[in-house]
Amino acid sequence: MNENFKNIKGIIFDYGGTLDSEGRHWSYILREGLKEAGIETDNDTWKDAYVFAERALAKERIIFEEDTFRDVMLKKTGIEIARLSCLGAIALSDIQMKECSAKASEYCYNYAANCIERSRKVLEEIGNRNMVLVTNFYGNIQSVLRDFRLDFFKEIVESSRVGVRKPDPRIYELGVDRLGMDAKEIVVVGDSYDKDIIPAKAIGCKTVWLQGEGWGKAPEDVSAADAVITSIARLPQILL
Repeated sequence: MNENFKNIKGIIFDYGGTLDSEGRHWSYILREGLKEAGIETDNDTWKDAYVFAERALAKERIIFEEDTFRDVMLKKTGIEIARLSCLGAIALSDIQMKECSAKASEYCYNYAANCIERSRKVLEEIGNRNMVLVTNFYGNIQSVLRDFRLDFFKEIVESSRVGVRKPDPRIYELGVDRLGMDAKEIVVVGDSYDKDIIPAKAIGCKTVWLQGEGWGKAPEDVSAADAVITSIARLPQILL
């Protein structure tokens, strides 16, 4: 056990990018999915399509409560492919775009499923601790967790349901409240230094940064992280 965590009684996990991709930003995985479906673009065009889809999903009611992760990926890749078509980056028929979306979304779903199986082993190993999930998601995280059979969490704080999103520290304060402990007795585990580690540290939690392939430049100052890991499998070694 790392001495920084000897008094820890509860754990708050991020979901996307942490449990379902082991630190890789989903933009890279989605791009791989499109490549698997035969669609390749330059970096700037891809970033445009990715950001466009993320904003559309955040602003419009496209994802529904009953949607599984496979449904989310199908809708997300569909929007991305349509955007690439509008930008003139691809020339495909509607049928071809649907076929590409199906292939890309299946790649992404399988990627997440494989990562989650590895995360499951970690959650089982540290399962004697009270755990809460705090996530920026679309209102369907319960359906996603059921589909992947992830039932380890005492409570779930989902941005679309509580009306506050990371990096706002208030979403982590809600997680602390759900655990019913002092912040200093809780460790937050997440892949985003800016959205997970900094706000969690600001409210007094201990922090573990899962450093992977992030979006944008890596931070120069990582002092808000009490520990840095590059694999979720390392977590039991520092917490137990």
